[in-house]
Amino acid sequence: MQWNIWDAVASIKKPLKGLKRGEKWESKLVAPMPFVSKVGRDVEYKLKDYNDILAEIVSGYKLSAAPPNVPLPYTGSFQMRGTFGFLTGYQVLSIEGTGSQIYDVAKGLIKSDTQQYQAKVKASIFGLGSENVEPNIIVEQTITMKLIGE
Repeated sequence: MQWNIWDAVASIKKPLKGLKRGEKWESKLVAPMPFVSKVGRDVEYKLKDYNDILAEIVSGYKLSAAPPNVPLPYTGSFQMRGTFGFLTGYQVLSIEGTGSQIYDVAKGLIKSDTQQYQAKVKASIFGLGSENVEPNIIVEQTITMKLIGE
């Protein structure tokens, strides 16, 4: 998640030049999923508002190919439980979402970050081998981070 959190400020093309209110820039990230995958998302950032102390960066997400050279967040073998333990062959059909990050300009810290998105996924049921059995899954995730203990 650290990569996802710092991407908003790290992907600014010419950071020493600064940004103007309303300025946009793009990046590619991995989309966190509740199953093992390398699903990409195109991210568009926009500097919504700022002052001498705080800046708000908003973002929007769309499905894309996974960025190259990104490791899987999991290693080893494990058993998934619940519905995801019976499904296989996941195919993400779409991702739509938005985010908002509050950046402390004076301290160079991220105070808070919220990312929310909806992904439409299709999968097959493990062991049935039938092309006709394809559950439709809608993944709705909200990831919220907040700086504590300053």
